[in-house]
Amino acid sequence: MTDSGTATASNLLVVDAGSSSLHLSVVDGEGRELAARHETEAPGSGTRQVIEELPDIATVERSKAEREGRVYVDVMQNAKGHHAVPPYVVRATPGATVSTPLDWKEVNARLDPKRFDIRSVFARFKKQRTDPMAKLAAS
Repeated sequence: MTDSGTATASNLLVVDAGSSSLHLSVVDGEGRELAARHETEAPGSGTRQVIEELPDIATVERSKAEREGRVYVDVMQNAKGHHAVPPYVVRATPGATVSTPLDWKEVNARLDPKRFDIRSVFARFKKQRTDPMAKLAAS
């Protein structure tokens, strides 16, 4: 977290949600997940920061036709009444995909959520030296 309260790679956790999205969590210095902000125009909000710093690849535009190939940043998924997908959960999807914590180097064009399924994730978890969610779990 920077002095202005914005997210950095060192305090931003990423989880493949097991279908077609990634879930990002900002963790404070004490390992607590910071509450999601819903207003995209709020100064210092994580969403606003992402949109400003990555305008060529990120947008809050809901219409696929209007996104022009950019990634949709869905701030409303964190709204009251919406479900959350915690890490390490088997999803009700064909192939039983698993919500899987990722290392940032894995977030690229080759990322395929179908790789992380009930048959493959246990071998993955055994190979990991540290839990990507450890910062959050420590709180």
